[in-house]
Amino acid sequence: MYVCMYVDVPVLAEALQIPDWIPCNQRSKADGVEALCMFLKRFVYACRNSDMVPKFTRPVPVLCVITNKVLIVPTQHSGCLPFT
Repeated sequence: MYVCMYVDVPVLAEALQIPDWIPCNQRSKADGVEALCMFLKRFVYACRNSDMVPKFTRPVPVLCVITNKVLIVPTQHSGCLPFT
């Protein structure tokens, strides 16, 4: 089992080249480290977006957009698609 400490998250965000701010279509934005935490929570613990509302205090559509944008960011820099 892999354990990630909070001090490792900014280092991971820098390594994945996550921007400081991630804009959304709903005129909201998320901090890059917070967006990475949303992404990790969603995919590592296999929870639904609605399960993350109490933790991140954002509506479900915004959580969905943010996690999807974090999924796309590393592929923009490497040119590889995450799924084929």
